[in-house]
Amino acid sequence: MNSSSQEIWVFGKGNKNFKVANTITKSALDFLNSYVKFRYGTIENQSNYRNLYIFSDDKGISPLHESTIQKMMTSLIKEAKSINDKDKNNYQLSVHSLRHSFALYLLESGVNIYVIKELMRHKWLSSTEVYLKLFNKTLVNAINKHPLAQLKVSDLYGGVVYE
Repeated sequence: MNSSSQEIWVFGKGNKNFKVANTITKSALDFLNSYVKFRYGTIENQSNYRNLYIFSDDKGISPLHESTIQKMMTSLIKEAKSINDKDKNNYQLSVHSLRHSFALYLLESGVNIYVIKELMRHKWLSSTEVYLKLFNKTLVNAINKHPLAQLKVSDLYGGVVYE
């Protein structure tokens, strides 16, 4: 983590064994710094401190395993008071579904598909375009914002509407 440049190093998606620098917002960096101080503040003078994993269950030696994160999410759903007990089995929440939700919320918020591609670290735009197919409503809303979509039939024929 580099606070001055607002960068964190993140492992690539899947089984890729390399880290990529990612810029994060100032507020996210503040939260992350606070967590690191809380979790690792007592060992920040160790020589390997900067190489530790932030999210770990063995004091930073190795990252949390995907199954550990999935178990945490399953537990959170079980404990959620806002979900009926009857409905809890229907939730298929995963880390991957959170990733998809992030992309879809960006799209719904009007973020450019090229920006979403970069945020998702997709190599090909076609990987990101999948989200466009999921939300035709988003596309219709985008079209409705165009000036031509504001035209009315009466605007075209001098106020006369032919039925």
